[in-house]
Amino acid sequence: MAKCLGKPVITRRGGTFVDTLRPKDSSKAREGTISAYCGLAAFPWHSDGAVDPHPPRYVLLRAEEVTAASARTEVLDLTRLDNGHFLRRHRRLTCVVDTERGSYIGAFLSQQGDKVRAKWDPLRMQPLGKTANAFMQEISNAAPHLSYAWAVDDLLIVDNWRCLHRRTAAISADSRTLQRIAVKDS
Repeated sequence: MAKCLGKPVITRRGGTFVDTLRPKDSSKAREGTISAYCGLAAFPWHSDGAVDPHPPRYVLLRAEEVTAASARTEVLDLTRLDNGHFLRRHRRLTCVVDTERGSYIGAFLSQQGDKVRAKWDPLRMQPLGKTANAFMQEISNAAPHLSYAWAVDDLLIVDNWRCLHRRTAAISADSRTLQRIAVKDS
């Protein structure tokens, strides 16, 4: 399925094309990750690979193991926020983007052909300018357009340029196992 959408990519140093995602206590998570920051608590809205100048277009998530108490995955379609005005209002928003190799000034939105590409990581991107506070408030208060309860073998494809996603709070570290494949446009 991933190859039909584009080119699968490795997203973690030393990783493979398929990442295994499990809720973790923050003390057991890899440093610098949202898991390390949030632990089992709910994640903030984000897009995968946001600090990469060319983040993945799609994120495929497949449930390998779930329990009745599994955390949900929520999706926020940025094109539907405020009847599409959200993207228009924040099209010029710039951010300081912190990476392992240093910082750079990047944009929340960019254009690739006729496609708008949004990218957001609240831990590694700090908005600048007049609209920064309004942006942060709108993102943090936004209600999901989809709240997905997982069943084994379910597949969720997230348009990583158009949507942000997050995990709800996890009750325990063994409550679910997802497989993730990131796909770039080919």
